[in-house]
Amino acid sequence: MVSNTIKYAHIKVDASVKYTEDQEPYSTTIGYEIRKEEGITKEYCKKIDNNLHNTDAEYYAVLEAIREAKLILSENTKLFIYSDSKDVVDCINPTIKSYPSKNKTKKYIQEIRNLINYFYKVEIKFIPRNLNTNADSLAKKAH
Repeated sequence: MVSNTIKYAHIKVDASVKYTEDQEPYSTTIGYEIRKEEGITKEYCKKIDNNLHNTDAEYYAVLEAIREAKLILSENTKLFIYSDSKDVVDCINPTIKSYPSKNKTKKYIQEIRNLINYFYKVEIKFIPRNLNTNADSLAKKAH
């Protein structure tokens, strides 16, 4: 029997990109933590095969975190997602109908919006960089 009790979980995400002298990305990594209301925290960091510029990497970090959350959290979870990228937070918000012009970015946003429908409710919030230090450290650790 599935419980109808609403659960809560928090995800903090970040990305890190290293650039060449010509401003081309050569190392892109992401980090995120998923904290359940029971106090259990899972931390992830990984290097991305395709090198992305910073904004795309931030979207990708959110996408990967939600994919993982879907595997370990139930549908009756109220999910809070935190990012230190205001542009990412604003564009992922389902009430905003416009997309950035880049096709890759549009694809990430569309997939994120589809995935969040799995959960009971999702809130995406901006947090200052100084409150996102663990996700930032995880992303940098993967370089």
